[in-house]
Amino acid sequence: MKLATFFKTLSVAVMLAFNDHSALAQNKWLWQNPLPNGNRLNDVHIVDQNTVIAVGDLGRVSKTTDGGMNWSEQNNVGGAFILNSISFINSDIGWGVGRDESFRGYLLKTTNGGASWVLQRIVQPGAEEFLSVHFVDAQNGWAVGWDASCFLGCIYFGIIYKTTDGGTTWSGQRYNVPEFFYSTYFVNTKTGWVAGSSGTIWQTSDGGTKWSTQASGTTNSLNSVFFVNDTTGWVVGAGGVILKTTNAGATWTPQTSGITSALRAVTFIDDKTGWVAGDNGAILKTGNGGAQWVLQSSGTVGALSSIHFIDANTGWAVGSVGAILKTDNGGNTWQRIAPSKVVTTNQINSVNFADINTGWVAGPSGTILKTTDGGATWSAQNSRTANSLQAISFGNTDIGWTVGTNGIILKTTDGGITWSARASGTITNLNAVYFAGFNIGYVAGASGTILKSTDGGNAWMRQISGTTRELSSVHFFDHQTGWVVGQQGTILKTSDGGTTWSAQISGTTLWLRSVSFIDANAGWVAGDEGVLKTTDGGAVWVKESISPPRSQKSVHVVAQGANVFGWMVGSAGASYKLSNDGNTWSAQDRITVNDLNSVHLVLQGGNLAAWAVGANGTILKTTDRTVDVEEPKQTSSIPEAFVLHANFPNPFNPSTTIKYELPQPAGVKLEIFDMIGRRVRTLVNQRQQGGHYEITWDGRNEQGQQVASGTFIYQLRAGTFMQTRRMALVR
Repeated sequence: MKLATFFKTLSVAVMLAFNDHSALAQNKWLWQNPLPNGNRLNDVHIVDQNTVIAVGDLGRVSKTTDGGMNWSEQNNVGGAFILNSISFINSDIGWGVGRDESFRGYLLKTTNGGASWVLQRIVQPGAEEFLSVHFVDAQNGWAVGWDASCFLGCIYFGIIYKTTDGGTTWSGQRYNVPEFFYSTYFVNTKTGWVAGSSGTIWQTSDGGTKWSTQASGTTNSLNSVFFVNDTTGWVVGAGGVILKTTNAGATWTPQTSGITSALRAVTFIDDKTGWVAGDNGAILKTGNGGAQWVLQSSGTVGALSSIHFIDANTGWAVGSVGAILKTDNGGNTWQRIAPSKVVTTNQINSVNFADINTGWVAGPSGTILKTTDGGATWSAQNSRTANSLQAISFGNTDIGWTVGTNGIILKTTDGGITWSARASGTITNLNAVYFAGFNIGYVAGASGTILKSTDGGNAWMRQISGTTRELSSVHFFDHQTGWVVGQQGTILKTSDGGTTWSAQISGTTLWLRSVSFIDANAGWVAGDEGVLKTTDGGAVWVKESISPPRSQKSVHVVAQGANVFGWMVGSAGASYKLSNDGNTWSAQDRITVNDLNSVHLVLQGGNLAAWAVGANGTILKTTDRTVDVEEPKQTSSIPEAFVLHANFPNPFNPSTTIKYELPQPAGVKLEIFDMIGRRVRTLVNQRQQGGHYEITWDGRNEQGQQVASGTFIYQLRAGTFMQTRRMALVR
């Protein structure tokens, strides 16, 4: 009854995580959209009017015992990171099948309604996945799926496993036909069917010892099979295919669905009344055995993976983005139970925050969402374009830019209330935007495109990149010094504001997708290679070790004093956190298998917040306290020039306050040196918005020790600006 679409899951490697919304733990990702989470559900089983169990990605097991009013997450699934199908014989005893992150097929059993699961068999070695399971009683059950033999490419074969002792032992066989077996259904211990790719239908009359092929009359994938007795059944599949048999499959007759969407599940309560579900939120109902099928309004456009009815009125359907639907009137109306809150299910390409509360995300079809409460709520903005927006960047809470396909560049000066187009002079796709202040900005994109603006993004000039490769990301430390990265291991650097770009040796030919620097020397690049690091401005790049190795899509690193904070995200929900010394990346528990496309960090008031966005409308957030380094206090007005003020008091004991002014965003470093030039303390080392700042020095060095009386130099660097002053500490 259930298909876990192989081509959508083959590249997904997942790690078990439990999404607890009850408390905000340090370093833990929590869902902001959709809520409660956006992990796909693959199968649903109705135990009775009140009890329903749904399973899905990341070993998700959702259960309700009150008809859907409340749900519990029971994710103790014994290592099966994707659950594709379940079969229950009563409220307590059931089986689940799927695979782990290494593509080893898993067979599981529960005897307490899904509260815990026992691993019955793990199939190894080689790539393998179980897609469907069906039991006819407490002893007899079957599981089907695929496995692969890979050498200079992979060949896939159908597999069928059987148990006659409730799963204590399973016996299996690979069938040397290049097929995927997507679904199985048995009407008793002897008679059953398997459906799969290329129109495959197999039938057995001896419990699976021997199988015979049946002519389906189609080459479309058949995703689900269901029988009401030993002669009458249906299969559904790609292209809206519905087939019926009344003679145990000796002949299969096409029925008219009226749609072309892939159908992924079929269920009947008798030989007349049934439903099918599939892509684009499709749910069809028949009251005459399939002679006519009527499209019902599901209220969703996402793919539905499974549908189950307990009687003529009560039914449930589940699918993508954690969708749970319920009907109490045979499907005339469907109620969305989950997700309970969703702003978008479209892919999100980029995220950027101006402060710890105010941020934006951008995506396909001109999507722009804004939050003013740290992501608790999001509202749509009108971008006035249908182009895909690939990157978004804000200089403060008012001024921002976004770029995308067909050379689109948009600017706002009112926080996104209105967006207006700016002429880019190109129709190539633009993938990245970065402003080193309010006036000087850079855009990078396809065909080696690099554009520069010196008037806040109103006019753009093309720069000579020296490459025709696609460029994915751009980052500048100040007005002059910046990097772009892209296709085939490309890293380019400029030290003169983009007048000239020189290639750096990355040591890889794989795609590099994101770049982030904390000063003119220390930087990171993330991509299909993993992550690279430089400590000399890119003269030498070194591949860093991450475990497990994943393809990375975005990296963002910031510094506060001597401490470094960074996050990196990538495929299948992978995320890594950087140690405070900037040397080690640690894999974090993942709460989704959706690809994460962009990550952004904000340091403010001793707090660190990070957001990650990606496929299916995924928005995640994590928060943490930083080390005990005072954050510069900022006032809202914007000064006219860079200024470093005299400290007060001076001389001082035990502390003094230093004030400075930034007319525009800049990479800022405020350091204290002794009179022979040795650095005593770094007070600020981060990118800051334009404004008035003040920070207190407590007379301690980087190790937290009090320094002796004497004269000290304090120096402010902000972009190309530098100013130095003296102060005296008298103990």
